[in-house]
Amino acid sequence: MQYNAIFKLRSEEIIFNILSAALLSMNYEIVRIRIGNNTHVEILVERVTGEAISIDETAEIARYIKPLLYQGNAILLHEQNFSPANYSYDVSSCGVEKPLTREKDLLRAIGKRVSVKLYRSIIDQNRSKLKKLEGELLKLTDTAITIQYNSAEINVPFDNISDIILVYIPWKTKK
Repeated sequence: MQYNAIFKLRSEEIIFNILSAALLSMNYEIVRIRIGNNTHVEILVERVTGEAISIDETAEIARYIKPLLYQGNAILLHEQNFSPANYSYDVSSCGVEKPLTREKDLLRAIGKRVSVKLYRSIIDQNRSKLKKLEGELLKLTDTAITIQYNSAEINVPFDNISDIILVYIPWKTKK
């Protein structure tokens, strides 16, 4: 199983498929697409190298993708009853608390502090029910991640991860 949380809904996947090749040709990748209230689309992007992008670049990308989204209108209406003509969208850089949506994001984050939201609670070593974990990402397998939580190593299957982000620790940033 390969980890992929770029999109969760079929309509998000369709938007990803419409935009990803075009953005890749500009040396950008989509990190995450989310549709909120069926009227707003949030698209997070970064350079292919993993670097953040500037506000000017996000504005350029937004102008570039607008006609592509409208071209995809028929597909979205037909398959998902979702019309780009009736929504707003923004393009953003990931920021310091970057969502980890791809396997390569998780590999880069090994050894770093992450916050994981779960679909289903898990029980920790103190018999507490947890829906959110924060700790060091230790490893990645084909089906799960392992996090150092308090003094325990906890395995979290991919299918139980709702969201996972890097945790920003200001005193640990590079100068």
